[in-house]
Amino acid sequence: MEFILMKLVGQSIRPGSIFGILDKDNPGQLPPAPGGYWSDHGAMTEENFSFAAEAKQAIAKSGYFLVGTDAIERIGHAAPRGH
Repeated sequence: MEFILMKLVGQSIRPGSIFGILDKDNPGQLPPAPGGYWSDHGAMTEENFSFAAEAKQAIAKSGYFLVGTDAIERIGHAAPRGH
């Protein structure tokens, strides 16, 4: 599975603190961003994401998976979408 990585951005949101994960082939809808917006941050494969199993379960149930900075730092830099 390939995932889309979205970053929550806003004035009262610490930069890079919350990320939304979606299924690239069948993207769900992220929850409304309180005081901000969701910004495209790239894509990654499940092999590069240590929480892939949890993400797949959450995506199957609700269409998205939310993680913090720690989970994203483990994968390094996400590839820009389309690459």
